[in-house]
Amino acid sequence: MAVGGAAWRDDVRRCGALWSDEPRTPSIDGPAARISDTREVEIIPRLIEGEIIPQLVQAHRRAVNRSLARAAGDVAATAGPSVHPGAAPSADDVERLTRIVVERDETAAIAFVDTVCARGVALEDIFLDLLAPAARRLGDGWCADTHAFIDVTIGLSRLQQVMRTFSREFQLQGAADDGAPLDAPDSRQILLAPTVGEQHNFGILMVAEFLIRAGWGVSCAAGSSAGELVRAVRRDRFAVLGLSLSSDRFADDLRDIVSAVRRSARNPEIAILVGGRAFIEDPDLVRRVGAHAMAADGLDAVAQAEALCPGPEVQRERLSMVC
Repeated sequence: MAVGGAAWRDDVRRCGALWSDEPRTPSIDGPAARISDTREVEIIPRLIEGEIIPQLVQAHRRAVNRSLARAAGDVAATAGPSVHPGAAPSADDVERLTRIVVERDETAAIAFVDTVCARGVALEDIFLDLLAPAARRLGDGWCADTHAFIDVTIGLSRLQQVMRTFSREFQLQGAADDGAPLDAPDSRQILLAPTVGEQHNFGILMVAEFLIRAGWGVSCAAGSSAGELVRAVRRDRFAVLGLSLSSDRFADDLRDIVSAVRRSARNPEIAILVGGRAFIEDPDLVRRVGAHAMAADGLDAVAQAEALCPGPEVQRERLSMVC
């Protein structure tokens, strides 16, 4: 079974700093690099046998179990209207997952999500209608003083681990369903970052999952300063810069970043896409910070990015209509 193509592996690697606690190792040249290559040759078989194959087996087992659950649901559905195979996650599911990530651990959270998947719920719905609402519920709890900041931080970390666990299967489903290209051209490169000062990265990671699955080349810059973001867009040609904002207290900082990016970007036509709670609560904030569009969730982020930077097929179609 293929594991998603070269571009998907590169994109996951470029976002790896968000998924891993391990420090980055700088690239080196010369004899030391050749020694490193030799060690990699020795390590790769053990890595494949010890980590990659078990993860693929686990993903395959989940897919088989889910297929069996759907088949059982199809049969049971003929018995009466009370069975709803494939129904979206419920409000009770969201509440239960929120409690689990705060009070228990990621293992319990993954097991619970597996039970929801076994009902025939698609992973796209798991991401959008279970994980994302659970993250919002944690944020609401913090605002309402029902969750301490440490509870929110730990809970979001566990939700990230759940998303990471299902990421490979999510990407494989997208490759099979949508036929996403293996290589993303410069016209489909996007840089994602939370606004400087924001504490959590869950929303950015969720958006990255959907964009990668749609064939975009994604780079993540969580924890970067405003200057680092400006240097990144000056160095590399990005089609889109995606920025998240959960609180309007950082709106002025975001506006300054957008202005600096437009002045400095290697791509003078770089599009600015924003998202997050602050924009949902105040849509006019999109205009005030100087962005081109807002995305409500990961799926909408793909639609907005495609609209801002249409692919070559759409461009050719538009050109043919003009001619």
